[in-house]
Amino acid sequence: GDPFRNGMMSFMIGGGAVQEYLEEAAVLAVQLREEDEASFLRFAVHLVLYVDSVFPELSTRLAVPADDDGTEYGEVTLREFLLLRYASFLASNRNLWSQVALYASLLSNQHMIDMYADFLLQVHGDAERQMTLEQAREFFPEGADIVVLRNVVRDMILGDQEDFTRFPGEPLAPSGISPVNARMMRSIHWMCYHPEHMPDALVCTNMLLRRFFLLNEMDASDPSQSNLYDSKYFIEKVLPTNLVDMAVDQCGSNIIGGNAPHVPEPMVQNLKAEFVSFESFLKAHTKYAQFLDVISKTSPCHNAKSGASNRGRRSAMESEISDKMERNAFRQRKVAICKIVIEAARRASDGWMDVLTFAGGWLVDLDDPASIDAESAVDAGEKELRAAEMKEIRSTVLPAAVSMLHDVLDKTASWMEQMVHDIVDQFGGNTAEDILVSLFHTFDETYRSSASQAPMTEVVTTSQAAPAYWYKKAVALLSIVANDSYGIHETFSDDEMEKLLRLVAESIVGLQRTLDVETIFE
Repeated sequence: GDPFRNGMMSFMIGGGAVQEYLEEAAVLAVQLREEDEASFLRFAVHLVLYVDSVFPELSTRLAVPADDDGTEYGEVTLREFLLLRYASFLASNRNLWSQVALYASLLSNQHMIDMYADFLLQVHGDAERQMTLEQAREFFPEGADIVVLRNVVRDMILGDQEDFTRFPGEPLAPSGISPVNARMMRSIHWMCYHPEHMPDALVCTNMLLRRFFLLNEMDASDPSQSNLYDSKYFIEKVLPTNLVDMAVDQCGSNIIGGNAPHVPEPMVQNLKAEFVSFESFLKAHTKYAQFLDVISKTSPCHNAKSGASNRGRRSAMESEISDKMERNAFRQRKVAICKIVIEAARRASDGWMDVLTFAGGWLVDLDDPASIDAESAVDAGEKELRAAEMKEIRSTVLPAAVSMLHDVLDKTASWMEQMVHDIVDQFGGNTAEDILVSLFHTFDETYRSSASQAPMTEVVTTSQAAPAYWYKKAVALLSIVANDSYGIHETFSDDEMEKLLRLVAESIVGLQRTLDVETIFE
């Protein structure tokens, strides 16, 4: 018969007829599909909600029907069961998303959080994200919204996404970024709409950066081949520019409210150091790539002779003036290309030095995580995983950073040495010495402001245009690695340390070769 008519009759009869009808209605609501399900399920939900408010004792006796779709809800009341079914139905229909939070809020806290987090995993448009989040903040208990978001973002970052399916309204992945990685990056936006969520955004941002670095598989033997585009794009194009500052500002306020644990200030300071560590490495890597491009496209050699056909017809004075003009033009060109190479090398080497001499050590916590409040937004298991990941990243990244810094210094020294040989080969003798002395003093920061020029024995190590200047820096790299305050040597394997020692030994030979003023002009 008509289920709605049967419902009216059961309430008119009263007694056990009401319980019998409600249980039969629940079974029917489970069996019906599509439009019939939507209509009758909504009726059943509202009816059970009414009974629960008027006859709470009856509500607890109502039997839950067997669920034929494999959904596991655990031990729940009929009220909870029907609400879960209806909320799931609303979540499956994009046009009804605006109603999900209301019905989810009527669930028990744990079911509410789990159900809404599962729902938000399919919400990817910015406007829809904001709408569903604002409704959760309106209908859910205070602080429940961040608990939901913690589950959502962690599931997007750490969950298995091998079978990727693009959801309606989900933006296309940017060029060069996989759809899975693009989704993980955008998941951070869930925590960027309200200032009090920023500490959690920083937690999950670092979680994703660690994932990218671990998947990158950086090889210290050839670090120039490392692809860090995903990490760079994430920081430069996806994250709010003020994320770290806002996280630090918010961490002390503890304004999340409710029973939701917050991110304590010492942890945020650790997270800030972690983020800045990643950021410094990525900036250094970008400068390193730019240096490689410059050094490969800028030749240290070029011809000084004009090859004019009328040279033999000139007088001695004319030839002398012409030769002097050619030498000046040659020197000016050398100054110009040296400036390009020196600037690229300086930026790259400074970038790597920022990584290696990072205050307290690169990717090292400022405060011992074990001493931080246990009742925080990051549980003990997650803290242990974070510590293990940071240790693994340090053991991979720092040897690679040392290798890339040495590569910058060695390539620049070799380039400058080729430039010296080019000048000596073309001019020789006193002329070559005059050009080199002038060139070296042009890039000698130590004596640039002095009225008198430094002697040649000193300028060969203080001028950025002198090969010995760069060889000396390459040799000094070993002392930075050995400095206990940075903990770099602890990350090296025996093979990696042996390779570094061989490279530094070659730099020592280069330094000795280019320090000798007597032979540098030969």
